[in-house]
Amino acid sequence: MANTPGGFFSDVTPQNIITHPSATRNRALADALAKLRVSERQGVGVDRMVADMVRLGRTAPEIYQIDGPYVRTVLLGGEVDVPWLKFLNSIKPSDVGGDLDSILALRCSVERGWITSVELAPVLQKTVGEADFVLRRLTHSETADGAVLRFVSGYPLEDPPVFTPGPGIRAALGERLASVFNVRGRERIALEWARSRGRVSSPELADVAQVAGNNASSILKGLVTDGALKPSRASGMGRGLYYLLAGKDDDAEPDDVARKPSERAF
Repeated sequence: MANTPGGFFSDVTPQNIITHPSATRNRALADALAKLRVSERQGVGVDRMVADMVRLGRTAPEIYQIDGPYVRTVLLGGEVDVPWLKFLNSIKPSDVGGDLDSILALRCSVERGWITSVELAPVLQKTVGEADFVLRRLTHSETADGAVLRFVSGYPLEDPPVFTPGPGIRAALGERLASVFNVRGRERIALEWARSRGRVSSPELADVAQVAGNNASSILKGLVTDGALKPSRASGMGRGLYYLLAGKDDDAEPDDVARKPSERAF
């Protein structure tokens, strides 16, 4: 942990510090230190620090302002996550495993089980469009076991694409993903999906969790019984049935109207 005198300046915040253009309070001092090779002339330390920590499987640095003002930087050490590092080193093209945006996207997908550009954008501190580019690139990046990310199918075409760990991740980190995709993990995914995307269906949950459709349906019905979800139609049956968070206002469909979720093909 280190405290740097002076607070954030030049519109730098914890939410944009990775991508904010380099800025210095004292240009002459920065130039002098660079000539003495004490520091670099341009500030490239934050993104490099984050990349190095996350690549080793450690927690990303915490950088925030405290009274003084000071900027406090907290780096938590620990053992290197060897399986994670081996996985990153096995990805082709070889530059993907060292790219900060790609590493953060992959970590999010492993921790949550699924990710979209909307959730990823604030993590990368970039736009939704830039986050989408990173995710799509990872569907074309692979290990010997296959692509590291893949598209999820079964949701309406107008919704943003969803990405989930592909065979490349599942082969390398299967033991870790077991806790993400176990019964409780599938319930969590279903609730997070409904909260983030407004609805969840059996085809969506079946594809992201890689389970049979009747298994996904049982999980969703169980969440209805628990009072966490409610079906889109009072009968709880029929083609195109989906589920919403309980208590959420919605225009429920009559039982004779079916909304068919589109199967997305890429």
